[in-house]
Amino acid sequence: MDARNWRRLWSYALIVVAGLVTALVLGKDFNWDSLSYHFYAGFSGVENRLGADYFAASSQAYLTPYSHVPFYLMVKNGFAPQLVVAMLALFHLLNLLIVYEIAILINKRQDGTVAWPAVWVAVFLAFCNPVFFLELGNTFNEISTSVPVLAGWYLLIREFNAPRRSRIALAGLLIGLAVALKLTNLFFSVTALPLLLLAPASWKARAQSVLVFAAAGLLGFLLGGGWWAWQLWDMFGNPFFPLFNQFFHAPEFTDAVLKHHRFLPDSVGDVLFKPFMMVMPGSGIHLETMGPDMRYAALVLLLGLFGLKYAFASMQVGAWARRDPFPPFQGGRVLLALTLGVLLAWLVWVMSSGNSRYFLPMSSLASVVLASLLFRFSAQLRFVAYCTVPLVLLQAVTTVATSEHRWTPAGWGQAWFELDIPAQLQQEPALYMHLNAQPASFLLPYLPQGSSMINVTGQYVVDERSPKLQALLARHAGKVRVMRRFGGTEIEAKHFNYALVRFGMEVDMASCLDMKFLHRHPLTQVKRNAHFISCKTRPLQWSDAERDAFRASQRRANAVFDRLETVCPHLFQPRGLVNEGDGKQYWRNYVNTDTVLQQYESGLVTYRNVFVHTADVAVGQIEALEKAMPNKAAICP
Repeated sequence: MDARNWRRLWSYALIVVAGLVTALVLGKDFNWDSLSYHFYAGFSGVENRLGADYFAASSQAYLTPYSHVPFYLMVKNGFAPQLVVAMLALFHLLNLLIVYEIAILINKRQDGTVAWPAVWVAVFLAFCNPVFFLELGNTFNEISTSVPVLAGWYLLIREFNAPRRSRIALAGLLIGLAVALKLTNLFFSVTALPLLLLAPASWKARAQSVLVFAAAGLLGFLLGGGWWAWQLWDMFGNPFFPLFNQFFHAPEFTDAVLKHHRFLPDSVGDVLFKPFMMVMPGSGIHLETMGPDMRYAALVLLLGLFGLKYAFASMQVGAWARRDPFPPFQGGRVLLALTLGVLLAWLVWVMSSGNSRYFLPMSSLASVVLASLLFRFSAQLRFVAYCTVPLVLLQAVTTVATSEHRWTPAGWGQAWFELDIPAQLQQEPALYMHLNAQPASFLLPYLPQGSSMINVTGQYVVDERSPKLQALLARHAGKVRVMRRFGGTEIEAKHFNYALVRFGMEVDMASCLDMKFLHRHPLTQVKRNAHFISCKTRPLQWSDAERDAFRASQRRANAVFDRLETVCPHLFQPRGLVNEGDGKQYWRNYVNTDTVLQQYESGLVTYRNVFVHTADVAVGQIEALEKAMPNKAAICP
């Protein structure tokens, strides 16, 4: 083995060992998405739950599930939690190995040697990324689907000067596969085009490369998600259900545009200042949790300085450019193409999402661009060191000390999920109607075969008139249970019936059983149980007059809420959702804007943001609103 391969071997070993130790120190995470749909998605990918359940994990139940299958199989087959985290982390660390290889390609000097400090700075900055720390060894699939994205970009960079169609096709295939597994990766297929269009080849050759890349990408998408898309088409008439339903109009879901506004900019100024806002140590800026990131602000400043120095050098003005010329590096054109691709991806991302979890592949490439430009900026090593060392230290300190590394950290325990399920529930299949905003679909694989689940309320409230839902209720007639997670509150019938009355059901409190979910403190291992109370249901014992009064109040709340959506369309999105309520109070949850519109029992209608936890904003009394809407300026910020 020659010296180059020995270096690669030891470098890979260092990256893997450092990454594994970090993942095991960070530990296990019972994050919201893991309990809501990650585990269920793996279950559905293996068992195909499309016809057995209905919105069991809310709308996420229908996303392509295959990237979560390894996590499900390891947990269901009894792997130790430490081994689950280590196995996931091993795959996730492929991202850093690819970053290492890309950085080598980009950072070759004119004499053929590699600027190894630039390579290691790129790897370190990609590693010390708050999103990478959050997802390393965790159950999120942004970090796992980032691997084929980066692999595809690596091939495009390697083939930049002399593209071979087979390698271009492989790059497209890998990125298409990543898109199938996680649709947000679609941006990184389009934004890879500068690596094809700026290649030193004829325009005919470039056009052929683009066509090969696109065709292979489509093939990769079909291989990774074609079967799932076909099943969704067969069931709902929408191959991407519930996404893009504004084009397919499946009746089971709103056909309004789904676009989460949580991290989106409100103005051009917000777009321009986003890299500098991300430096701030607060949550809700670019992540749900706290995760300050220095790299993007540093890259913007460096690009500005680089452009200024290049302009001075080109015009042959100023002593600065003459005294300190650019150091001699190869690959200026491919670095330009990579930089343009990353900047284009940034622009698309910040305008469509703004959530850094969905930018993970490009954040790794941004580290390569930043490190490469730092070492190309000046021939004076002292100047480069003065710029690089503080950035590296500051990024490391903020990532380690001020970022939140797990959403809901948990102690290891004997198994990933430590559950205590009553024997009756282990033996009797049933249809579980779950009522919390956070789905409990992770419990379903531990219930007897033949069981089904509906997440009735929460992020997306299902319509009780849906034929598919009614068919599922009929299939499980006499075996329908309601389930809800409880803390320390006393359990009463009203905690269930508010959601059941519109289905013509009520809870049978005498039949309630407690499913315990053990949660250990990550440091002290102190145990506490989460209680999922499950009870049988029975037909609603209401008189005809009570039913008529409920329907009338339901129609009134629907009409007023629909009109408020017209008055404040930017606030209440998506439009036309289903209300929850028991006849005395109603509410509607708008996932696009994290807003809840509510009518209280007193008749007062208010709204509030549940992400930033704002106080209720009063709109007016339901009786008055039924007659006339208030002025838009009075209720819409």
